[in-house]
Amino acid sequence: MGARFIVGAVMVIFAYLSTSQACNWHDSVALYRNGLAVNPRSFVCYNNLGKIYESRGDDIYAHELYAKAVQMNPNFAVGYTNLAGLAMVAGKSDEAISLFQIALKEQPDCGGAHAGLANALMSRHEYAAALHEWVATVKFVPDSARARYTLGLTLMHLGEDKKAIVQFQDALDLQPSLSVAKEMLRQTASRAEPKPNTR
Repeated sequence: MGARFIVGAVMVIFAYLSTSQACNWHDSVALYRNGLAVNPRSFVCYNNLGKIYESRGDDIYAHELYAKAVQMNPNFAVGYTNLAGLAMVAGKSDEAISLFQIALKEQPDCGGAHAGLANALMSRHEYAAALHEWVATVKFVPDSARARYTLGLTLMHLGEDKKAIVQFQDALDLQPSLSVAKEMLRQTASRAEPKPNTR
């Protein structure tokens, strides 16, 4: 009976949380739609609605909303970055790179656009170009452990193991639980160790 009571209580909690999350989602959608009713040219409302629908898996409608955001404000770097992210998910790296570049033209210090462009370049094995973007990402988002980890990966691909080790260590200083950084640090440090002379 005690076990059944616990299971029942857990189910009630999950049901409440699901309902609460759904209400929050609907409330957010209503908030931004009301914002658009007041100001139909609010690029921020279009963008934020796009993020909500993208988080729900509706990339097609999210794309429409992001496109509307940059239509309302052609200088909106975040909107271009979000469109580029959708292009990457769809496997359209050329389009993604072009959109990330537009975002950076509008806002050169946009860390998300630098990181996105770096990822797009890495997907095409253009590591030297990606390195430049990861360095910029770390400059503008210095507390990102993931950025430092991926900078380390890029340096590894370029044969810069000692520099990669520094980035993996920095990533772990920022986020000690980042297991991928721990593993890559172990592998890179092992590879960088001098080989014993067998003669």
